[in-house]
Amino acid sequence: QDTTAPTWTTQAGSLNQTVECSNAEALTSAQALFPTASDLCDANVSNITKVSGQFVASEGCSNSGTYTNTWTVKDDCGNTSDTFTQVITIQDTTAPTWTTQAGSLNQTIECSNQEALTSAQALFPTASDLCDADVSNITKVSGQFVASERCGNSGTYTNTWTVKDDCGNTSDTFTQIITIQDTTSPTWTTQSGSLNQTIECSNAEALASAQALFPAASDSCDTDVSNITKVSGQFVASEGCANFGTYTNTWTVKDDCGNTSDTFTQVITIQDTTAPAWTTQAGSLNQTIECSNAEALTSAQALFPTASDLCDTDVSNITKISGQFTASEGCSNSGTYTNTWTVKDDCGNTSDTFTQIITIQDTTAPTWTTQAGSLNQTVECSNAEAL
Repeated sequence: QDTTAPTWTTQAGSLNQTVECSNAEALTSAQALFPTASDLCDANVSNITKVSGQFVASEGCSNSGTYTNTWTVKDDCGNTSDTFTQVITIQDTTAPTWTTQAGSLNQTIECSNQEALTSAQALFPTASDLCDADVSNITKVSGQFVASERCGNSGTYTNTWTVKDDCGNTSDTFTQIITIQDTTSPTWTTQSGSLNQTIECSNAEALASAQALFPAASDSCDTDVSNITKVSGQFVASEGCANFGTYTNTWTVKDDCGNTSDTFTQVITIQDTTAPAWTTQAGSLNQTIECSNAEALTSAQALFPTASDLCDTDVSNITKISGQFTASEGCSNSGTYTNTWTVKDDCGNTSDTFTQIITIQDTTAPTWTTQAGSLNQTVECSNAEAL
């Protein structure tokens, strides 16, 4: 009789396999494995029957689980072997990887470009997993702005992402660095040339006011650009006129990151358009002189007016035009001398004409040089010759 079932020559559990979920080749190889059996009486026990088990997913991880395959074999007399079991364990131990290239989301943005910053912050990496078809559960940690030393407007935002697959495997950290820079200089809000002034050389008050003027500046990132530096220019006189010339003042300003503005220039033009004035009162040099008084005439002709100028301290270059004697009609001894003076300052401004009129009069009657009574005579009435 033959009442003894075949036995398995393949060791129990030796066909068990642990395969990474992504390794389809290894799974195919594991599924192709087969146990062997022997029988004490039946030399050929190759009619082994396999029952292939379905994949049973692990709880909480659909990519891991098991396939359980079983085999039985009968000998020619119908004796059935014990069941041979193979457990193929599918595991998922591989973390997702980033398909976005490292560093490709890094950005360098001007501090004033809020739109670019918003766009950079909205960037997101993508990931893939060998077994998990959907790895969109990416977690972002947004970094706070870290200012650069000595420049509060420049610095970095460092954002990081991680992603887990369905089996809890966590990716490496993906890092994005958004670099904020400030390379833009402050600009002047005061219009170019608007502080220029033209001032009369005598107007010290207007000059002081002009020198006190100051431009204002703004910066795209720095809210306070009041550290404006002024370079006050010295007075530069015009050629040929010391009272006429210019002061040229310049300003620059730096923002907190050391960007320097263009130079703002103010030109204060000093002009001298005011003529000298006569300090001698008009008409005060006029004289009325008796025609016989040569000494008084000489003194009158020697008189000279004086002048002053608001800017020129020395206006002694007075020019006199001496008038010829003009006799009165019907009396050649009386008449006038009319003298005039003008004076120029150093800038060529000419004064009004100062006029002196010397009036020559003849109010003295002739006198007798023959002694009074000296021509009296006593003549005999018959002396016609003596009469």
